[in-house]
Amino acid sequence: EGSNGRAARRAATDFEALVKRWHARQEWDPLLGQLVAAEWWGRSLHEVLWSDEAGFMAPERLAWIHHRRLSYACPYGDPEPWTIRIHDSDAPTSPFFGAYGVPISQFHPDKFLLHETTPLGVHRTGEGLSCTLVWYLLMYEWDWRDLMKLVELLGRPGHVGYYAAGGAK
Repeated sequence: EGSNGRAARRAATDFEALVKRWHARQEWDPLLGQLVAAEWWGRSLHEVLWSDEAGFMAPERLAWIHHRRLSYACPYGDPEPWTIRIHDSDAPTSPFFGAYGVPISQFHPDKFLLHETTPLGVHRTGEGLSCTLVWYLLMYEWDWRDLMKLVELLGRPGHVGYYAAGGAK
């Protein structure tokens, strides 16, 4: 009661039409897979591509930005130290080239869709299932014998040379 039922039905119909257009223009399953990849890598970023073909401005597609292009590195004293940045370290002609890349906060708030996870509740650089499972993978692959071999190897100093004590050969 007290709500505008006709407008609510119209909004629901418009949203259903928008989702149908998304399904027609973009492969839905790969998109969901890219979003869920944040559970493994700790972050997932998509650029939202907008269009006004239907008479109103609406998101039409999501373009995935590979997780290797994403970085938390920032200069000392940065006011936004935990803002994700797009960083193209190997492309000098890219607008995202530079020491740290470009923080996504420099763009319109509706330009990117960011998904970050916090399964561990620690710093964002240590999040994601990859960081969570590495210890168990290590214990699966290694046993105590392998661990003791590593400790023995790392615990011995390297030999530089042999020296005769007291003039003996």
